[in-house]
Amino acid sequence: MPFEPRVDTAELQPLIDALERARQDLEALEVPSMLAGWLRQLAEARGSHMSTRIEGNAMSEQEVRDLFAHAPRRPDVAAIENLNYRDAVRFAYQVAGDPALDVDGGLIRALHFLVVREVDPYGTAGQYRTTQNAVLNPRREVLYMPPLETQLRQLMDDLVQWTRAARGQQHPLVLAAIAHAEFINLHPFDDGNGRTGRALTSYLLARAGWRLRGFVRAEQIFGADIEAYYAELRRFGPRYPGQHVDFTPWVRWFLASLLRETLVDDAVIGAWPQIASDFAEKYRLPSRTAAGFGYVRLARSVSSGEYARALGVSGATAVSDLNSLVTLGAVERVGRGRATRYRSVRPFDEVLARIRADALQLMPHPPRQPPPNPP
Repeated sequence: MPFEPRVDTAELQPLIDALERARQDLEALEVPSMLAGWLRQLAEARGSHMSTRIEGNAMSEQEVRDLFAHAPRRPDVAAIENLNYRDAVRFAYQVAGDPALDVDGGLIRALHFLVVREVDPYGTAGQYRTTQNAVLNPRREVLYMPPLETQLRQLMDDLVQWTRAARGQQHPLVLAAIAHAEFINLHPFDDGNGRTGRALTSYLLARAGWRLRGFVRAEQIFGADIEAYYAELRRFGPRYPGQHVDFTPWVRWFLASLLRETLVDDAVIGAWPQIASDFAEKYRLPSRTAAGFGYVRLARSVSSGEYARALGVSGATAVSDLNSLVTLGAVERVGRGRATRYRSVRPFDEVLARIRADALQLMPHPPRQPPPNPP
């Protein structure tokens, strides 16, 4: 039986319309090139961190940023997972721009290979599973039973065929949401299904033109609230194809989560030039130092070396700038020696918090229901 998901597009239309407006606003923003570069760099590291931590990776966002800046010669497993995920999404973005290529089983297996290379405990990178792969909790109890391995290849082919056929029928965000959930439900690989599914979602969004300038990443949909992510997936039931084949609740959550992240980024980026100007004027700072503070705030925490790379200044200038911000009370110093880091503090955070609150008020909040199968 072909894959034919049910979805109530009319119910989802207000969210789709709101996202289209938010995307237009984000695309229209005049963003200085340096700020745009920072936003993309930070989003890439944040996205990798969010995706891998869902699977239990213990690296912090700051550690991932440091890793991407200077990868060690012999990275450990946690580092390899983040480097792999970064490379998988970069590959997804690259092939998404080639109109001659399209989603198929080969692309999906290639994404999986990139995700698990060098850290594949099963030795099956890029290959569909040949045994059952039930999802278990830490007590080894079955949380979800995917389809049998004998059914898997046909089901994956059905998903690919639907994804291609639905491109002219479904809004690309609805298509990406459904494809993500069905991929996770099929659980086609021995390991790395979540990361591969999120990389696939990045591909589908990018191919449809929803790159959002690289400022908002697909992983933010899933990683901002991991418990909600899992709870929404559990609505499909404990066994494939699940108790509910209506994808509308899942897509609604997906769209609302993306809207929240886009509105917040849109509001913060749009207000940033005026806030930075006011900050520089209030404290009589040179524009470089005010911009540097902007980087500290966007990154949340930086070392002097990271600040120097971002601003294109010497290490001594970076330390001087950061010490000036500490003296002003805009930044606080944490740690000592090589472990010293700088992070932003109030009052600037209060301004951004107000911007975020205003953005969130614009987002529709569909009523939430408890999942049918709590962990």
